[in-house]
Parts: sequence; structure tokens; C-alpha cells
Amino acid sequence: TAILEYYISDWGSLAILITKDNFKIIDLPSKKQIEDSISGYTKLIANPPIKNISGEEAAKRIYKEIFAPMEKWFSPRIKNLIIIPDGLLYYLPFEALMKENGHRIEYLVEKYNIAYAPSISAMIILFKKESQAVKEGKDIFAIGYPRYELFYKGRKNQKELAFQEIS
Repeated sequence: TAILEYYISDWGSLAILITKDNFKIIDLPSKKQIEDSISGYTKLIANPPIKNISGEEAAKRIYKEIFAPMEKWFSPRIKNLIIIPDGLLYYLPFEALMKENGHRIEYLVEKYNIAYAPSISAMIILFKKESQAVKEGKDIFAIGYPRYELFYKGRKNQKELAFQEIS
């Protein structure tokens, strides 16, 4: 398992990689470059202008900008990722990022099991609660549906999101 925590800031952007064998702090492109890439990509996949446009080039570019610099430090046995995003990265479906592997396109979800956490401290609390829930025999089933169009400035008539408890 690898934990990837991102920090996107005006003073610079970086990622922290934590594995059993490694702790690395890696510089990333500027906040503006990352935000421009993510805004364009999420807008493209939410409302493709033409049916034949899939966003592959944008997904490859974002992979190179924010994921490839860390992946080179992974051991071959890393199969699980816990991603702690920051800023617009919360709206990025990391599973859809892709890279060229020879003559084949490979999505991150084909190579890794991906989970998300809001912060390392929240992740620790959730793991403690999870182990307690396992002892007590409690289950959870959750589904999310991202609404990318809600995150663009200037949009009018935004619908409120409603959350319901599933029992």
C-alpha cells in the first residue's frame, strides 16, 4: 500500500509518498498548471463537446504531471493506493488517469486499487472505526455520483445536492 498526499498551493505544489519502505516529498508543477489541466479535463468528461472526444490526451497529461513523478518510487508489489487530494484534485477521478504502456493504454484502475481519504489523521480515525465495526459486525454500502458541472464558476441555477442515509 502507498499513501499519496497532495498539497496544491500558490507557493508551490508537492506530493508526499509514504510506503512501508519509502517516504518521499516530490515537487509538482505549479498550482495554475495543475488546476488548468484538471478544470479542462473534468469539464471535458462532464460535457464532451463532440462524441468522439474522450479526454485521453488530457488524462495522459495529468498522469504525467501529478502521478508519474511518484510512481517511479513504487515497489513492484504496490497494488493499493490511498490518495489524499487537495483543492481541485478532490474532483479528479484518479482511476481514469492513463499512461501509455508500450502500444497499450493503461488506466490506473487496471493496475491499482484506489481509495481516497480527506487527510492522514482522518484516515487513521476511520481505520480505527473500521476495525471496531468489524468486531461489532457492521457493514456499509456507499455510492457516489460526481457532478462535475457544479464546480465551475459562473454556472447559474446550480442544484443543491441531497444526501440520504442508506439503511
